[in-house]
Amino acid sequence: MSEERAEALGEVEVYDRTIHADARGSVEEGIKRSEVGHIEYVYRTTCYPGVVKGWHRHVEHTDRMWCVAGMARVVVARMRGGEDAQPGDLATMWYETQEHVIGPLAPKVVVIPPGWWHAFTPVGPEPCVIINAPDMAYDPEDEERLPLDAIPFEWQEVSG
Repeated sequence: MSEERAEALGEVEVYDRTIHADARGSVEEGIKRSEVGHIEYVYRTTCYPGVVKGWHRHVEHTDRMWCVAGMARVVVARMRGGEDAQPGDLATMWYETQEHVIGPLAPKVVVIPPGWWHAFTPVGPEPCVIINAPDMAYDPEDEERLPLDAIPFEWQEVSG
Protein backbone atom coordinates (compact mmCIF):
# COMPACT_ATOMS: atom_id res chain seq x y z
CA MET A 1 0.00 0.00 0.00
CA SER A 2 1.52 3.30 -1.01
CA GLU A 3 2.00 6.27 1.31
CA GLU A 4 -0.44 8.19 -0.90
CA ARG A 5 -3.05 5.55 -0.15
CA ALA A 6 -2.15 5.62 3.54
CA GLU A 7 -2.74 9.39 3.65
CA ALA A 8 -6.25 8.81 2.28
CA LEU A 9 -7.23 6.34 5.02
CA GLY A 10 -10.58 6.70 6.68
CA GLU A 11 -10.55 7.35 10.39
CA VAL A 12 -10.95 4.67 13.03
CA GLU A 13 -14.34 5.07 14.71
CA VAL A 14 -15.27 3.95 18.21
CA TYR A 15 -18.91 3.57 19.25
CA ASP A 16 -19.81 3.37 22.93
CA ARG A 17 -22.34 0.72 23.80
CA THR A 18 -25.08 0.67 26.42
CA ILE A 19 -25.73 -2.21 28.78
CA HIS A 20 -29.29 -2.53 30.06
CA ALA A 21 -29.33 -4.51 33.30
CA ASP A 22 -31.99 -5.48 35.79
CA ALA A 23 -32.72 -8.33 38.20
CA ARG A 24 -33.23 -10.76 35.29
CA GLY A 25 -29.85 -10.17 33.62
CA SER A 26 -28.55 -7.80 30.98
CA VAL A 27 -28.65 -6.90 27.31
CA GLU A 28 -25.81 -5.12 25.55
CA GLU A 29 -26.21 -3.31 22.26
CA GLY A 30 -23.92 -4.74 19.60
CA ILE A 31 -22.94 -3.87 16.07
CA LYS A 32 -25.52 -1.57 14.48
CA ARG A 33 -25.81 -1.46 10.71
CA SER A 34 -27.00 2.16 11.00
CA GLU A 35 -23.54 3.06 12.36
CA VAL A 36 -21.22 0.74 10.50
CA GLY A 37 -22.87 0.15 7.12
CA HIS A 38 -22.80 -3.08 5.12
CA ILE A 39 -21.92 -6.30 6.96
CA GLU A 40 -20.90 -9.29 4.83
CA TYR A 41 -20.50 -11.89 7.58
CA VAL A 42 -19.81 -12.27 11.30
CA TYR A 43 -17.22 -14.39 13.07
CA ARG A 44 -15.85 -14.94 16.57
CA THR A 45 -12.17 -15.02 17.49
CA THR A 46 -10.59 -15.90 20.83
CA CYS A 47 -7.17 -14.79 22.07
CA TYR A 48 -5.39 -16.24 25.10
CA PRO A 49 -3.48 -14.23 27.71
CA GLY A 50 0.12 -13.59 26.70
CA VAL A 51 -0.73 -13.76 22.97
CA VAL A 52 -0.94 -10.81 20.58
CA LYS A 53 -2.86 -11.33 17.33
CA GLY A 54 -1.55 -9.01 14.62
CA TRP A 55 -0.11 -6.92 13.01
CA HIS A 56 -2.20 -7.03 9.87
CA ARG A 57 -4.16 -4.66 7.66
CA HIS A 58 -6.64 -4.96 4.85
CA VAL A 59 -6.51 -3.33 1.45
CA GLU A 60 -10.28 -3.15 0.94
CA HIS A 61 -12.28 -4.46 3.87
CA THR A 62 -13.39 -2.79 7.10
CA ASP A 63 -13.36 -4.64 10.45
CA ARG A 64 -15.92 -4.00 13.22
CA MET A 65 -14.60 -5.45 16.49
CA TRP A 66 -16.78 -5.99 19.57
CA CYS A 67 -15.34 -7.77 22.63
CA VAL A 68 -18.05 -9.86 24.30
CA ALA A 69 -16.01 -11.74 26.94
CA GLY A 70 -12.86 -10.81 28.80
CA MET A 71 -11.25 -7.47 28.03
CA ALA A 72 -9.13 -6.67 24.97
CA ARG A 73 -6.54 -4.06 24.10
CA VAL A 74 -7.05 -3.22 20.41
CA VAL A 75 -4.25 -1.16 18.88
CA VAL A 76 -4.49 0.45 15.47
CA ALA A 77 -1.61 2.12 13.65
CA ARG A 78 -1.04 3.91 10.42
CA MET A 79 2.28 4.37 8.76
CA ARG A 80 3.73 7.82 8.23
CA GLY A 81 7.00 8.70 6.58
CA GLY A 82 8.78 9.68 3.43
CA GLU A 83 8.23 8.46 -0.12
CA ASP A 84 10.61 5.53 0.39
CA ALA A 85 9.06 4.39 3.68
CA GLN A 86 8.59 0.65 3.92
CA PRO A 87 6.70 -1.24 6.63
CA GLY A 88 9.03 -1.96 9.53
CA ASP A 89 11.72 0.52 8.35
CA LEU A 90 11.95 2.72 11.44
CA ALA A 91 14.72 4.83 9.84
CA THR A 92 12.36 6.33 7.24
CA MET A 93 8.96 6.22 8.86
CA TRP A 94 7.01 6.24 12.08
CA TYR A 95 3.61 5.06 13.19
CA GLU A 96 0.64 6.93 14.63
CA THR A 97 -1.07 4.55 17.07
CA GLN A 98 -4.36 4.49 18.93
CA GLU A 99 -5.16 2.14 21.78
CA HIS A 100 -8.70 1.10 22.69
CA VAL A 101 -9.59 -1.12 25.65
CA ILE A 102 -12.89 -2.84 24.96
CA GLY A 103 -15.03 -5.49 26.60
CA PRO A 104 -17.96 -5.87 29.00
CA LEU A 105 -16.45 -3.31 31.40
CA ALA A 106 -15.78 -0.85 28.54
CA PRO A 107 -18.50 -1.67 25.99
CA LYS A 108 -17.48 -0.34 22.59
CA VAL A 109 -17.32 -1.32 18.92
CA VAL A 110 -14.12 -0.34 17.09
CA VAL A 111 -14.49 0.20 13.34
CA ILE A 112 -11.16 -0.21 11.52
CA PRO A 113 -11.17 0.94 7.89
CA PRO A 114 -8.84 -0.37 5.17
CA GLY A 115 -5.17 0.52 5.49
CA TRP A 116 -4.91 0.62 9.29
CA TRP A 117 -2.56 -1.94 10.84
CA HIS A 118 -4.22 -3.57 13.84
CA ALA A 119 -3.53 -6.10 16.56
CA PHE A 120 -5.11 -7.12 19.84
CA THR A 121 -4.40 -8.95 23.07
CA PRO A 122 -6.35 -9.77 26.24
CA VAL A 123 -6.15 -7.43 29.20
CA GLY A 124 -5.83 -9.39 32.43
CA PRO A 125 -5.76 -13.13 33.12
CA GLU A 126 -8.77 -14.21 31.01
CA PRO A 127 -8.98 -14.86 27.27
CA CYS A 128 -10.85 -12.27 25.24
CA VAL A 129 -13.58 -13.15 22.78
CA ILE A 130 -14.13 -10.74 19.91
CA ILE A 131 -16.99 -10.68 17.45
CA ASN A 132 -15.96 -9.17 14.11
CA ALA A 133 -18.43 -8.11 11.42
CA PRO A 134 -16.41 -7.14 8.32
CA ASP A 135 -17.97 -5.74 5.17
CA MET A 136 -16.28 -8.38 2.98
CA ALA A 137 -15.75 -12.12 3.29
CA TYR A 138 -12.18 -13.09 4.18
CA ASP A 139 -9.79 -12.94 1.23
CA PRO A 140 -6.10 -13.69 1.88
CA GLU A 141 -5.20 -11.40 -1.06
CA ASP A 142 -6.77 -8.49 0.87
CA GLU A 143 -4.56 -8.97 3.94
CA GLU A 144 -0.99 -7.85 4.63
CA ARG A 145 0.96 -8.94 7.71
CA LEU A 146 3.94 -7.64 9.67
CA PRO A 147 5.97 -9.23 12.47
CA LEU A 148 4.94 -8.02 15.93
CA ASP A 149 8.15 -6.01 16.44
CA ALA A 150 7.78 -4.10 13.13
CA ILE A 151 5.54 -1.45 14.70
CA PRO A 152 6.86 -0.02 17.95
CA PHE A 153 4.30 -0.62 20.68
CA GLU A 154 4.73 -1.83 24.26
CA TRP A 155 2.50 -4.91 24.58
CA GLN A 156 3.45 -5.95 28.10
CA GLU A 157 0.81 -5.95 30.79
CA VAL A 158 -0.07 -2.57 32.25
CA SER A 159 0.36 -2.25 36.00
CA GLY A 160 0.25 0.54 38.49
